[in-house]
Amino acid sequence: MLTLTDLQNKLKLIDEISLMEILEITSEDLVTRFVDKVELKYDQLIEEFEEDLDMDVDPALPEYWETNYHEL
Repeated sequence: MLTLTDLQNKLKLIDEISLMEILEITSEDLVTRFVDKVELKYDQLIEEFEEDLDMDVDPALPEYWETNYHEL
């Protein structure tokens, strides 16, 4: 039987998207859990959203993320 540590080590080998699906982690979960990362990247994230607003793209899904994370 796998220990929790063994299981964690095996899960680390799975790609991020698949792991999020397996664990049923949502974007809301990520933003809530990693607010410190959002704060660190605040300026960069704001630029991404503002660029998309200038291009009349849905600000809820910046083009960068749409093309790179469409599996979500």
